Amino acid sequence: MNKVKQIGYSYIRSDISVETVQLTMDDKRKTFWVYNYQGISYRLFKSKKELNKFLKGQSSTHFSFDSEKELDTHFKFTPI
Repeated sequence: MNKVKQIGYSYIRSDISVETVQLTMDDKRKTFWVYNYQGISYRLFKSKKELNKFLKGQSSTHFSFDSEKELDTHFKFTPI
């Protein structure tokens, strides 16, 4: 199972934030960016480039989650 560590956090507005998360398992590491909309919708990006495309209203690749619990479960079992 992966270990999840928050390595960065910034606010876009008071109710919208972006969290940088690092997953580790053994000697492997992977960084993800999580767009948190009002604590009710989460979008997970595999690269900062994809996050920036999303923030600019351009097409991007991401995973969507309806709760923090769903997101946490995904992190625990995501292959690194």
